[in-house]
Amino acid sequence: GHVYAASQDAGRVYIVDTGTNTVGGSVAVSDGPAAFGLFIGPQATACDTTALEQELAAAQRQVAALQAANQALSSANQALITENERLRAELKAAQTLVDSFVYRLFGHPADGNVAAAARAVALAALTDARAKVPGDRRLRVAQQSFDQGEAAMRRSEWGRAVHEFRETYEMAERILGERYSHKHRR
Repeated sequence: GHVYAASQDAGRVYIVDTGTNTVGGSVAVSDGPAAFGLFIGPQATACDTTALEQELAAAQRQVAALQAANQALSSANQALITENERLRAELKAAQTLVDSFVYRLFGHPADGNVAAAARAVALAALTDARAKVPGDRRLRVAQQSFDQGEAAMRRSEWGRAVHEFRETYEMAERILGERYSHKHRR
């Protein structure tokens, strides 16, 4: 005898009298009521939601997998950002060192960068000479020159430090009987 119709716009369920085809009343409900399923028929039927629930579960698994993938990408991105910052710092330091050497080539006095590079080369040559010719009496003289170079660096006497490290390098070169500078120029 009656039909119930949901009105999403009005937020109400209307009761329609099927005998007179008029609205007999309405009931206020929450915002946006929706009607679904078969309400008029010879026999009441149930709405089977099994397929929808399975699709919902599959969609939730996919969302979880995408969130995990997003987290992994975010972590990888952060690692790349950190590595990029490290490489930029190294590049800046290398550029500073190159600039120092160029200024030195153009007649400017040596600076801490040039002295540090000269120290590294002298130490490598001295270490090599110690390893290959451990009993050579000139190693003591080379070590003294190296120590004087380090003392000059502590006093920020860059030119003096470079001079002492050059002496160390040349002594180690003579001890080894090789001319590293000529080999590296070729």
